[in-house]
Amino acid sequence: MIGGYAVVGHLTKKLHINGPTAMLLCLLAFGATAGAEFVREGVRKPYTVRGHMYSNGLTQEQTESARRLGAVKDDPYPLRDATAYPNAQLRHGAKVYRRLCSVCHTWNGANGIDHLAGGWSDDQRRINFAKLQMTKPFMPPFAGDPADVEALVQLSAWRRSGRPSTWPLSEDPAVLAGIAADLAEAGVLPARAEGAK
Repeated sequence: MIGGYAVVGHLTKKLHINGPTAMLLCLLAFGATAGAEFVREGVRKPYTVRGHMYSNGLTQEQTESARRLGAVKDDPYPLRDATAYPNAQLRHGAKVYRRLCSVCHTWNGANGIDHLAGGWSDDQRRINFAKLQMTKPFMPPFAGDPADVEALVQLSAWRRSGRPSTWPLSEDPAVLAGIAADLAEAGVLPARAEGAK
């Protein structure tokens, strides 16, 4: 409507748009855009119920259970492109991504993990994924076990390497123990609640 008003005024030369009027129209346009973005962000994360449910659709109790049993233990759905992954660990990582991350993130599009974590080493990914809510306070706690974290790390590294046709398994007990320690340190509460505890 604002744009239409400006165009009609300019084309017909019957409306006079001076500097203050143009500034007011611009401010109204920016205000409308900001309001729409606020609503869009709220709609983009439909599962957030502050204090009861995290943005990935899990409650604190479900997150605690996933820490013990794994994030995709009860996932009955096959991957559409399972043959694209060279090993079972990468397929596991794809299921973890689908369950925990895909609600808010793509791989290389909007809010893409490839871009957000592109400069991290594998060790940085392990720490940051395990301590999501400590890395970024608006993120939910990672709802999975050490094998889930490592599968997601390996999937991200495989993608960063151009998706080669072979990829080694990463099953070092010391690495998994380090991830377990990071998960224990992070806990299953939001960042502010963990800090207060």
